[in-house]
Amino acid sequence: KEVRELEGMEAAIQKAEKTLESLTAQAHNPENVANAAKLSSLYAEIAAAQEVVDKLFVRWQELETLKTDLENES
Repeated sequence: KEVRELEGMEAAIQKAEKTLESLTAQAHNPENVANAAKLSSLYAEIAAAQEVVDKLFVRWQELETLKTDLENES
């Protein structure tokens, strides 16, 4: 199970980072900067997207550590 998760982790991180980049670009759009409600909503989405990216990196590190530990046992 963890092997499959590890194999898909890079793609999952890339997808999450693209989402974060897209939201950040939207937040810098002049139309959105002028709209306080939209900007507030975007920043909430950016915070949530950043949390997803951070959690994926933590999980990736956990899986890499597990993989290394298993390789060292054999």
